[in-house]
Amino acid sequence: TPHFSHGYCCQYSRSEMDETAKAIKIVFTDLDGTLYPGSHEEEPKEEKRGMARNMVAVHKLEAAGIPVIPATGNNVFIAQKKLLDVKTGEQLRNLVTTPGIYCNGALVKGAGGKEVDVRNLSAFLPKFLESWCSESSPAKGHGDICVCGLAKEMTLLLKWPGLTELGFQTGEEFAKCMMIVPGEYEWLEPDAFLAKADDVLSLPILTPEGSGKEVLLALQEKFQEHGLLHFDDAAGKLSNGEGDGVVCKHVTVPGLGPEIDISPVGVNKGSAIAKLLADVKSTLGLDCTSDGSEIAVFGDAGNDVELFGMRRARGGEALEPLGLGYRPVIRGAMPWASDHLLKEDSTCQEPVDVVLNRIIEAKGL
Repeated sequence: TPHFSHGYCCQYSRSEMDETAKAIKIVFTDLDGTLYPGSHEEEPKEEKRGMARNMVAVHKLEAAGIPVIPATGNNVFIAQKKLLDVKTGEQLRNLVTTPGIYCNGALVKGAGGKEVDVRNLSAFLPKFLESWCSESSPAKGHGDICVCGLAKEMTLLLKWPGLTELGFQTGEEFAKCMMIVPGEYEWLEPDAFLAKADDVLSLPILTPEGSGKEVLLALQEKFQEHGLLHFDDAAGKLSNGEGDGVVCKHVTVPGLGPEIDISPVGVNKGSAIAKLLADVKSTLGLDCTSDGSEIAVFGDAGNDVELFGMRRARGGEALEPLGLGYRPVIRGAMPWASDHLLKEDSTCQEPVDVVLNRIIEAKGL
């Protein structure tokens, strides 16, 4: 029967959880809202006590040879900003020299920070920018929306003629939330943005905070009308989209407006995990099965379902297997997760440190 700890639920019994935890050899975790709780931190939030507890457990596991690998939509530089000691400013881990999954799977790094896979949007960006900057755009509040390009370390923001003051502020708020400052991000005119196309791995389309469904539906309509992306019902229903060499999904980051993230086709957090597990001795220097029976994963949002080895079925109302041959034995959804499909598919709904400490205890570390 399910048991409860700290007020949260785990589908495994205590004895089942102990046996499952003993088998864990690798942990993959989302960053924003998960390993880095952010707006979900306990008060006083600026002390980041939740992250501190998470990182204590992370260090214990990694000292025992069990890597805890971030899997995030952030690029490396933004992710590194989250993992700093609050008091000293020192890195809690060096993301350049350690394994990680960035830009929702477009950049995959193995042991020692060696690049395992890199996928860019160079073929998509010329057509996208031509469409976006055209004066005939029908999208509601088009100029209030900020186009963001994530490279490995740099963040690019599109400064196009139709950008409004609200659109500019949307980009600046994103930078503030990501804790990056000028020099770590830059506003570029369309031609300069296009010149960086080979570097852009992910394209978040940022709407102002408080934007409603109608803004996102208008974006879907625009993308479909211009032949950039196809949706099942672009004008009537929010859903993932597919285009020539690209896919997109809806993402919510606490403290920011809703966004549509465009990525290379076949790229997601789950595909990145599958790449690392396919030849794990080479990529991570470990012996681990590729079916997920020895891994734990954690997430808090709808774009984390791929971490669980699943994806949204067409229409977005159910999940189906990702089809990559792995299914994590521990699937942790944060207690504050709002995506009901993620929560229903999880094996536990507890903060990261609670589950990691259970693994530590089960292994006798």
